[in-house]
Amino acid sequence: MPVICNISEVVGEALDKGIRFAVFQDRGDDAVHFFGDDGTGRAPLSDSCFFAMPWNGNPEDMVRIDDCLTVEDMQALQDRRVHADKPWPSDMPRMEYLTAVSNIVNDLKEHGGKTVLCRTITDTDTHMDISGIVSECFARRRDATCCFMYTPVSGGWLIASPELLVDVDGKRHRVTTMALAGTRNAEATDAEWDEKNVDEHDMVTDYIVQSLADLGLDPHVSPTETLRAANVCHICNVIECDNCPDDLTGDMIARKLSPTPAVCGTPKSRALSHISVYEPHPRKFYAGYFGMMTPAGMFKAYVTLRCAQISQTAYCIYSGSGITAASSAENEWRETEMKAEPLKTILKQGNRTIYNI
Repeated sequence: MPVICNISEVVGEALDKGIRFAVFQDRGDDAVHFFGDDGTGRAPLSDSCFFAMPWNGNPEDMVRIDDCLTVEDMQALQDRRVHADKPWPSDMPRMEYLTAVSNIVNDLKEHGGKTVLCRTITDTDTHMDISGIVSECFARRRDATCCFMYTPVSGGWLIASPELLVDVDGKRHRVTTMALAGTRNAEATDAEWDEKNVDEHDMVTDYIVQSLADLGLDPHVSPTETLRAANVCHICNVIECDNCPDDLTGDMIARKLSPTPAVCGTPKSRALSHISVYEPHPRKFYAGYFGMMTPAGMFKAYVTLRCAQISQTAYCIYSGSGITAASSAENEWRETEMKAEPLKTILKQGNRTIYNI
């Protein structure tokens, strides 16, 4: 898989060619990987690939982009821009969101559990410099795993995720994941997390530990820490398992874990019912997962968070929060605003109103 230096140039040219492609940079890694496929049946250059699973998807829904093109191969192709899937065109109104949270809270007070409600933040009167936006996001968000994926079916998706779903090291037979939930402003000075956030996080940890045990693994939970992601912090536990059998693949573990209560809720059936009733928009790839695998037995998948679907003339940011019986609708709204702000700032700086072109 090619490693690229000029993200903006490569993304711009790949969009002009209309190919399926992804650029991917792991958290803390300087290397930016390019995966491209022009759909002509080229043999892959390696067994490495990029993948992305939509929200609550089935195996056949996964997008897979094999390592079929070098950057030079891509540059030699003729331009053939295509009309791709467009971003969702409307915001979730504030009062609609607040009413939904209040209704969910009332149900959770009676039944217990947690639901993650997602809202959309959009702009449809723009002229987007997509390649510049992607480059800026990768440069700013070194605290996250960054990706830009494009296919004619999915459209363009920009992601800067702080949350690891699963990392499988086939050589050492080790599985690593994390429980990541609870949110507060990164500038908060409180020494302790409040009960609502701790309870929300514990639901995620318990679910992941039980899911791994169901697969026959022996999970070890690290001490709790606070993880900063741009302007917010989350409660985090790294969870590791040794002696993973060869026949238990990263894909199998990812499908077992996803969606976790961090992006769906618990019990899952009731959370999915709330999402179906109260979210007016399709989640598409939001809260699914994405990543890369290599022939050396490495499989890494991250939860698709802090993400937006973008086109040349519009964007749609997806931002969610965990609702429990202790939630305040106004606080949850502010949480979604905080989570969306870093990406919103990058997108706003990368576009001009159509009337100013």
